[in-house]
Amino acid sequence: MNHPRKITIAVSMVLFICSTVGAADWPQFRGPTRNGQSPETGLMYVTNGYRHGGHMFELSADGTSSAKKWSEKSLDVHHGGVLLIDGNIHGASTGGTWTCIEPATGKVKFTDKLVGKGSGIFVDGLLYCYGER
Repeated sequence: MNHPRKITIAVSMVLFICSTVGAADWPQFRGPTRNGQSPETGLMYVTNGYRHGGHMFELSADGTSSAKKWSEKSLDVHHGGVLLIDGNIHGASTGGTWTCIEPATGKVKFTDKLVGKGSGIFVDGLLYCYGER
């Protein structure tokens, strides 16, 4: 008798943080190598929805290993990814709260409901948010 297998897929959003990213550095969607990676700082932020939070890792110089720097529960991006704005990580949690986190420490700098759960883009000094409602 055949039994169907249940497969759970967890999608993680990754943000490699670069302190000096500009239009020339990211000329196309998801950066110069189209994989969302910017290895200049050696940091990697990973988040997943469903109350799993986010985690910051420090990568080795050769990129073959990593060490967790910190974890933080409130920014658990369900969809839409995160943004690096003025050196801080911004995104909408599964519960619909937009959160700003300091990358060096994982400290929450502020939260706000804004448009609820959704995605955003930062252009010309303005944050444009698109909510699921």
